[in-house]
Amino acid sequence: MNYIKHTFLFITFLLFFIIINTNLSLKIDRSFFESVVFALITEALFIQPKLKFIFIVVVNVMFLIMVIFYTFGYIEIATLIGSLAFGILLIEVLFYAPQLIRNGYIKDA
Repeated sequence: MNYIKHTFLFITFLLFFIIINTNLSLKIDRSFFESVVFALITEALFIQPKLKFIFIVVVNVMFLIMVIFYTFGYIEIATLIGSLAFGILLIEVLFYAPQLIRNGYIKDA
């Protein structure tokens, strides 16, 4: 039963990110790859919320790698890594938002 729930969760996240990232275009390109990565990371954070800090470290390393590739002129690779890192960072912020509201850092309107 647990596998069915996780599979359904992954498919739901994948469809959500495909709609947002590719406008329902099922071409296998960079946007589809990013949608799969975002869905996997979102599901991993739902299953194991303790992974939030690890993904923050991974995002920082990805941004560092992006700067290095950009410095040496590999713009396409830098763009791919940077957009993945930024997307993962946005997902992380959404998972940290309830904790920030609870601790009083974000006030209700």
